[in-house]
Order: sequence, then structure tokens, then C-alpha cells
Amino acid sequence: LIWEARAYWLGKNYKEALKILQLLLKKEPKHTEALLLKANIYESQLKYSNLAETYKKLYFAQPYKIYWKYLAAVHYNNAYKYKEALRCLDFYLRFDTLFDKAYYQAGIAAKNLNRFDEAIHFFTKSINLYSGFSETFYERGCCYYELNYLEKAFSDLCMAMDLKPMQGKYFYQRGLINYALNRPLAACRDFERAKQYGYIKAESYIQRYCSGKN
Repeated sequence: LIWEARAYWLGKNYKEALKILQLLLKKEPKHTEALLLKANIYESQLKYSNLAETYKKLYFAQPYKIYWKYLAAVHYNNAYKYKEALRCLDFYLRFDTLFDKAYYQAGIAAKNLNRFDEAIHFFTKSINLYSGFSETFYERGCCYYELNYLEKAFSDLCMAMDLKPMQGKYFYQRGLINYALNRPLAACRDFERAKQYGYIKAESYIQRYCSGKN
């Protein structure tokens, strides 16, 4: 059956592949090949919630592979199920405290739950393990901004831009911070750069705040 399901998957007939896999998993709930193939199908379909649930089942089938819990958390985040993501990561981080991306994902979940102090804690842990990922500085900077720690937010956005200079959303966020710091000219320059790099959201701020400013 697994080979038949695989043939349907390769032919992108996901519906038939999933039917076969459901039958197989009904008989053998811990059939790892079937679960992995199911995960591949859900990933192709961008069904992140189903993908996360499948990785949880893979962990139950192979409890010695804690990484399945991390992957479940990643896709719970992708599915906007942030509480479930944090539960998986809380479990994962009991066993692996040195994986920067796990702390980053925990930060993303906490941030989207508006738990900004907690998110900053996770992002800082991630940065302490690896300081070369621009998104971690960007996300922590956004959290500092939400808590009105503006100088810290500005510093993080500058770090993100040093690591990855041509990101429109970075200029946009730094523009918001500069505006909050009463630096309208610097803010407008950042909004203009954000627009230049394709970040359309900056346009409304340019029209509202930057008319006639150089």
C-alpha cells in the first residue's frame, strides 16, 4: 500500500494518496513511512495545521526523535496556532537548550499572542546562541517597540539591517521607531527606502507624514 500511495503522491494525486494512507494508518497508527509521506503531502498542499498534527504523531511513533516536536511547533506557527506551538516548544526545550531556531519559534508564538516580554526573552536566548540571523533582531525590535523601549528597538532594527540591508519591512519598522523618537526626517527617509524595496505599506505613511520633507 505504501508504494501505491507513493505513486499517487509522485503523480500529485494527493486525494487518492491520502485515502490509501488513512487505511494504512488505521491498521498501523505508528507506521512512520506512511506518516512521513502524509507530511510531504500536507506540505505540498500548505495545510500547516494538518502537517503539525502529523509531526506530533511522528513523535508518538518515534519518541526518541524530539525534532518532530520542533517541526510540529514550526507548522503550528505557520497555521497561526500559537498556543499549540508554545506547548510543543516548551516540551522540546526541556531536552535541547542549544537550538537557536527553537527559541526563535517560541518568540514568534509569544509575540503573536501579545506576550512581548516573553517573546523578548526567547529572542534574546536565540541571539545568544546565534547572532547572525537578521529576523531575530527584527522580531525582538518589534517587541521592544510595542513595549515602548524605543532605543532598544532602534538598535535591534539597525542590527537586522546590518545583517540584511535590503529588506523593506526593516526600513518600515525603523521608520515607525524614528517617528516615535520624534525624528520625522529620519523616519521619512526610512519609509522612502521601505517603498523602494517594495514594502507597499510604507506608502500611506509617506503620504500622511512626509509631504514636503527632504
